[in-house]
Amino acid sequence: SSGINAAYGLESRPHVIALNCAGRAMIYMREIQEIVTSLEQQHQIRPIAIELVEPTAAMIYKESSRAQLEFPSYCGEQRVAVSIARRLRDPLSELAQLCNFTDDILALPWGINAKFVPK
Repeated sequence: SSGINAAYGLESRPHVIALNCAGRAMIYMREIQEIVTSLEQQHQIRPIAIELVEPTAAMIYKESSRAQLEFPSYCGEQRVAVSIARRLRDPLSELAQLCNFTDDILALPWGINAKFVPK
């Protein structure tokens, strides 16, 4: 189903599957849930949570100098995946790392009136 390799879960033993909630995530979520449920029923894997993650902070991270220093050989999508995984593990730390000398945190949409608050 859409090229998702069901055997991957057997090899890597993930604890959670995180999906960037932008775009077609709900379609993929249903497909992945069907695969996971099938593998669970066959007792091939333990239950795995599937989480939707808001990607704005990850998109900011992928362009940051920190991301380029930490993962110079990774493409942008791989850096987004790293940030999303970190956010699942420790949300506060992942958002706090945007508080840096380039003020990356100011790119996050904090509310509809955020643009009126002085820097």
